[in-house]
Amino acid sequence: MDLCFKRKHWKTCYYLIGCILLFLPSISFGWTVKKCNVADRSMLLRDPMFATRCSLYKNATSLALCGNITNITADISDVPSTINILCLSGSNTFIPGGTFANFKRIKYLFMKMPLVRIYPNAFKGLESLESLAISFLGHSKCNNLSIPTDAFSNLYYLRDLSIEGFKLVKSMLIHLPFSTSLYSLSLPTNCITDLFHVFHIFQNLIFIHNLDVGSNKIERVSLQHDLNISLPNITELVLEKNPLILIQQNALARFGIHLLNLGFTKLNLEDILNAGVENLKSLSLTSACRRAINKTHTLCSIAQRFQLKSLSAPVNRFSGIYTKDFLGCSSLEFLNLNHNHIHIVDPDLLYTLPKLKELHLSYSLLHMNLCPLSYQDNFTSSVEALYFIGNRITVLKNKQFFCMTKLTDLLLARNGIEHIEESAFWGLNDLRVLDLRNNRLTSLQISSLSGLSNLMELYLQNNVMESMQRYSLKWQTKLRLVKIGFVSVSVSFELFPNTETLDIQTTGKYITVFMNETAASSLKSLSVNGSHVELDIKCGHQFFSTLRELKVINNNGLISCSHYGYQLEHFENLENIQYHFSGAPLTRNVNFSNIANLRSLEVENLATALDPNVPPNDLFHKLHKLEVLKLFNCGFKYMTTALLKDMRSLRVLVMKNQMILAVDPGLQNTLSPLEFIYFIDVTFQCDCDNSWFVTWALEDKHTFVSGICSLFCLQLNKKFNLVNFSESSCRQEIDFMLFVITFTSLLLFIVLTMLCNIFNSDIIQLFYVFQIWLKKLRGKTNNPIAYEYDAFVSYCSRDQGWVVNYLVPNLEEKGRNTIKLCLHNRDFLVGKDIVDNIMDSIYKSRKTICLISYNYLQSDWCSLEMRMATYKLLAEKNDDLILVFLESISGYHLSAYHRLARIVRKKTYIDWPQEENEQAEFWERLRMTVLETKED
Repeated sequence: MDLCFKRKHWKTCYYLIGCILLFLPSISFGWTVKKCNVADRSMLLRDPMFATRCSLYKNATSLALCGNITNITADISDVPSTINILCLSGSNTFIPGGTFANFKRIKYLFMKMPLVRIYPNAFKGLESLESLAISFLGHSKCNNLSIPTDAFSNLYYLRDLSIEGFKLVKSMLIHLPFSTSLYSLSLPTNCITDLFHVFHIFQNLIFIHNLDVGSNKIERVSLQHDLNISLPNITELVLEKNPLILIQQNALARFGIHLLNLGFTKLNLEDILNAGVENLKSLSLTSACRRAINKTHTLCSIAQRFQLKSLSAPVNRFSGIYTKDFLGCSSLEFLNLNHNHIHIVDPDLLYTLPKLKELHLSYSLLHMNLCPLSYQDNFTSSVEALYFIGNRITVLKNKQFFCMTKLTDLLLARNGIEHIEESAFWGLNDLRVLDLRNNRLTSLQISSLSGLSNLMELYLQNNVMESMQRYSLKWQTKLRLVKIGFVSVSVSFELFPNTETLDIQTTGKYITVFMNETAASSLKSLSVNGSHVELDIKCGHQFFSTLRELKVINNNGLISCSHYGYQLEHFENLENIQYHFSGAPLTRNVNFSNIANLRSLEVENLATALDPNVPPNDLFHKLHKLEVLKLFNCGFKYMTTALLKDMRSLRVLVMKNQMILAVDPGLQNTLSPLEFIYFIDVTFQCDCDNSWFVTWALEDKHTFVSGICSLFCLQLNKKFNLVNFSESSCRQEIDFMLFVITFTSLLLFIVLTMLCNIFNSDIIQLFYVFQIWLKKLRGKTNNPIAYEYDAFVSYCSRDQGWVVNYLVPNLEEKGRNTIKLCLHNRDFLVGKDIVDNIMDSIYKSRKTICLISYNYLQSDWCSLEMRMATYKLLAEKNDDLILVFLESISGYHLSAYHRLARIVRKKTYIDWPQEENEQAEFWERLRMTVLETKED
């Protein structure tokens, strides 16, 4: 992340974050802060690096990014305090005190805003902060910014500080903590006019090593006599893109500079020699020597004076490189002379640079003549990397590089190379990387790459191959990566062991890759771009279980052993698939189901390859480990649950170039586990059935839906903002809501009236139950209840003879303890409602005795008494219901009476015995049951 603090790398920072979000699905992202108000829709930031709305992303312990900040305090209030990286952008103009008080774990903080003021204690609480970047959002420069003196005084662990786009003047005073470990200070585009003003503005720059004051207004660096400031031991100083014309003698003597960047300045090269620098190791002069045409001897004078190890002088006007001028550059290990249009290089150049390890001579007008015959017997260069891109080599001749036997990297792209002679790479036994892209090679023979026995990476894309020998790579047994391209040719070639990455591009007739046993077993990544590329390999070979990454573009038949079925059915352990189709229909069916280990899937132009007999939803079954799904122009008009139902691990969904007619409401449960949904050039149909998706996208705090506020919907060939349409056309009008409320109230009144009329008795029962519950709630049930009867007897009038002849005499007249019974024909009050009589009698009695017979089961009144008794049982939770069966009733017959059947299954009941010798025991048992209390 240190890259993000260099002024050139703001875009790098945010592109890096985008890459993390889209291509590293194994990181667990979550949490979104969403808002979509009028300000968000009307204000579009011109800076393309940021989103057009406020959005936050975060790894569980890592990252949060918020664009379109308008009120920094409110907009980051929901960001978890556990994050380590926070990037902010928007129209916010000030930072109040305590804004970041809760973010004690942040290590990297980026802000790109049109700030005008930072209040005291704005950065309070950032005890762990290591890197801070504050940049102005907009095209203007030298913007006023009010910074309090102690703004950074509590940042004890700050190592990198970057301020860009504001106006920093000598009168400003900014204290850094005395114990600061600040290592790098970057101050580009701040209208600084004097290098030493930096040390007046920032106090305690004791340990700083890297200082970047590029793109300011520094014209001169004068000798500093002010003894009131202490100068740090700066080792890297960047002064590029300043209108610098003079460095006064010994002006830099108080620094310990090792690296000096003077690119794009107007300085006389001689001034560097007198600047007071003693231990310079690296010098950058990009486009800084335009007034010193062909003064390469001056460069080498500087190199000799300081014994430079690195010299970079691209984009200047050096037309030739002559040995006599480079005699002083013998100490160089790195030399960059790219983009100088050099057309002459003395053959003895490498001889004069005995320590050179890396040489850049790209984009000039050179032929390859770095190893003259005079070197053949007595000289070997130390060069390990040669960048010779964009020059004029038509033929690589025999032993072209014989004097550079230590080369490990040789880059010869864009040279117009047409032919490689036999043994052209003779002596390059240590070469690891060979780049021959974008040339005019027409053939590749076995002898073309002879001598490259340790080659590991070969790049041959964008050549005009007409023939290639099958065993042209026979001797490259250590190749790990092969990227090769063909045009209008029918060829075949064979790979050998250790190849891990294969990239084939062709628009030709037919390409066959023969893969022997060992080569097939080592391949991990395969990329094929072309309609007629075929791998000659046996189905079931280990290759299919070894391959982890597959990228296929415009290919009809990939595996020669499988001419039927789906192309991907043989691959067992693929983790990453990119499948891009051309406009022409495929001759082979494609299906992505049942790839058990697949984690990332990208599909483009799927509509052209769909089998009309196979539903689109059947293409993605059983992808249980899939984490990233990208669908580009796939023709899915309906987002349904079937599309994603098996993707239990899905975290990121990207859809591009789609016209979605409907979003299934049942999809909400499937989408909720997702952490990121990206819509790119996606248009919805203006339909209120889709409005749930807008509401969910704005309110769900776990899933971030990219660009929801800027999405469009289509209605009658007219485009509308999706959110605006949902809010204006799909919200319930007040009149309609009043109608619904009135209608519902009237309907409820009618229904309650009918229920009251039909179920009057049940309502009365519930009323009594409620009374009992209310008494318990008030604590009245703690007091003893005075019962009027010992038992209420529920029986059918047809069984009255048994009650009068047996029950009453044996319980009320005989025995030590007589029992007072409540009988409806004797004790009910005359003139009182029957239901009220029943309820009063039940609640005035300690127990309820139900005399069950066939007559009882057929009586509605008995059924009512049974219900009331069970209501009392539920309300008081007392075991006061006694069941006495006068007749033997079968379980089958009893099952028709659900309430009674449930009670019989849970409670013990008493049967009336027919034998007289058992009846005495019956009466004693019944008496004891009636008289027992809950406490007993």
